[in-house]
Amino acid sequence: MLVKRMLVLLLIVLKEAGPTAACSCDVFGSCACGSAGLTSVPQNLSTTATKIDLRYNAITTLSQSDFSRYRSLEILRLRSNLISIIDNGTFTGLDNLQELSLSDNQISSLAADTFVGLTYLRRLWLWSNQLSSLPANIFAGLGKLELLLLNKNQLSSLPADIFLGLNNLKSLFLYQNHLVSLPADIFAGLRNLTSLYVYQNQLVSLPAETFKGLDNLQNLWLGGNQLTSIPAIIFAGLSKLEFLYIYSNRLSSLPAEIFDGLGNLQLLALESNQLTSLPDDVFVGLGNLDRLELGNNELTSLQADMFPALASISDVDIGGNPWQCDCRMLPFKRLMNGSHDFESQIICAGPVGLLGKSLLNDVNPEDMCKQTTTVPSTARTSSSPAPSTARKTSPTPSTISSTAITSSSLVPSTARTSSSPAPSTARRTSPTPSSIRSTVSTSPLVLSTARTSSPPAPSTARKTSPTPSSISNTVSTSPVVPSTARASTPMAPASTPKPAATCSTFWETCVSKRFWRREYCRGRFCGKCRKGFRKVCPDPRNRWRSPCLREFRKKCS
Repeated sequence: MLVKRMLVLLLIVLKEAGPTAACSCDVFGSCACGSAGLTSVPQNLSTTATKIDLRYNAITTLSQSDFSRYRSLEILRLRSNLISIIDNGTFTGLDNLQELSLSDNQISSLAADTFVGLTYLRRLWLWSNQLSSLPANIFAGLGKLELLLLNKNQLSSLPADIFLGLNNLKSLFLYQNHLVSLPADIFAGLRNLTSLYVYQNQLVSLPAETFKGLDNLQNLWLGGNQLTSIPAIIFAGLSKLEFLYIYSNRLSSLPAEIFDGLGNLQLLALESNQLTSLPDDVFVGLGNLDRLELGNNELTSLQADMFPALASISDVDIGGNPWQCDCRMLPFKRLMNGSHDFESQIICAGPVGLLGKSLLNDVNPEDMCKQTTTVPSTARTSSSPAPSTARKTSPTPSTISSTAITSSSLVPSTARTSSSPAPSTARRTSPTPSSIRSTVSTSPLVLSTARTSSPPAPSTARKTSPTPSSISNTVSTSPVVPSTARASTPMAPASTPKPAATCSTFWETCVSKRFWRREYCRGRFCGKCRKGFRKVCPDPRNRWRSPCLREFRKKCS
C-alpha cells in the first residue's frame, strides 16, 4: 500500500514538472527548451532568465500571459513552431528584449501594436510565414532595430511609410515575396542601411527615387524580378555600393549613364536578362570592378571600344550569348590576343558557316565578311539609247552589316559603248555613314567605268582591291568608287580627300575625342600618326589616361 501511494505521488510530481523538465537552464540565465514537443510556453522557468530558446516545438498560440513573468528576457526564439495567432500585448513589458525570432511559423497577420514597447529590439526575424500585408505603423518605436527579415512571405505591397523611423536599420530582407511595385520613398530615412535584398519578387518597374538617400548602401539585390527597364539615375548617390545584382530580369537595354558614380563597385551581375547591346561607355568609371557577369543575354556583337573596359576587369563572364561573328565583330576580333579569359567565351552563333566556332581560336578575320550581296546591273547598250531611270534602294544598315559586301559584290556597271554615248542617270540612295563604317573596312565597293569599243560583253578588266583604310577614306564623300580597269581610256576617279599629314590634326579630330579606333579615323588619317599614338601609348588599359595623352600631344605639337 505504501509503495502504491509513493508511485501516485511520483506521477503527480512528474506531470506538474513536465514542461520544466523538458528545459535546461544554466547559471547565466539561458534556458534551452528546443525540440521538446511543447505545445505552450512553460511557466516554471527562472523569472530572471535572459534567454529562452523554444525552437522546433508545437506551440500554436501566444497569449498576453505567456511572458509576463519573464521581464528580464533579452533573447526570445520561437522559430519553427506552429504559431498562427499572437494576441495583443503578448510582448508587453519585455523592455529589455533585443532579439525576437518568429520565423518559420504560420502567422498570416499581425496587429499594429504587436511590437509596441520593444524599444531596445535590435533584431527581428519574421521570415517564412504567411504574411500577405502589414500595418503601416507596425514597426513604429523600434528606433534601435538593425536587422529586419521579412523574406519568404506573401507580401504583394508595402505601405509607403512602413519603415519610417528605423534610422539604425542596417540590413533589410524582402526577397521571395510577391511585391509588384515599391513606393518611391519607401526607403527614405534609412541612411544607415548597408544591405537591401529585394530579389525574387515580381517587380516590373522601379521609381527613379527608390534608393535616394541610401548613402551607406553596400549590397543591393534586385535579381529574379520582371524589370524591363531601369531609370538612368536610379543608382545616383550610391557611392559606397560594392555589390549590385540585377540578374534574371527582362532588361533589353541599359542607359549609358546607369552606373555613373559607382566607383566602389566590385561586382556587377547582369546575367540572364535580354540585353541585345551595351552602350560604349557603360562601364567607364568602374575602376574597382572585379567581377562582371553578362552571360545568357541576347548580345550579338561588341564594339571595339568595349575591349579595354572588359580587359581591365579580372573576372568577366560573357558566355551563353548568340554572338554573330560577322563584320560587326571584326574590330573587336582584331584586338583579341588570348590574354583574357573572356575572349575564349565568345562562341559564334552565326553566320551559319561559323556556327559553334570560337571567335578567338577558330575564326580568321578575313572569314568574317564573306557574305555576298548581289545587285542587278543596269548597264546601257546600243539597243537602249534612252537613259536608264531605274531607282535602286540601298540596303538598310542592318542588312549591310549582316550581308557584308565583298569584292565580288559589284555596284551596277555604267560602262558606255561607242553606240551609246549618253551617260546613265540611274539614281542610288547612299547608305548612312554608320552603316558604311561597319562593313567597308574589309569589303571594297567597285564600279566599272571602262569605255569599250565593243557591244556590252562581260567585262574582264582586272580590278585592284583597295585597302580598308582607303575604302573608308573614299566612301565618306562618295559611295561609288571607280575601278582601275585596264582599258584604252580609263576614267579618272572622283575627287578623294587626302590623308592628314600631321598628327596634330589626328589628335584634334580623333584622339582627343576618344574614337580614333573607329573606321573614320582609321581611313582618314595616315598610318604613321596612328602607329605613333600606339607607340607612345602601347597599353590599351592606360591609353586614355592623362599622362599618356599628354605625352602624345607633346610629340604632336
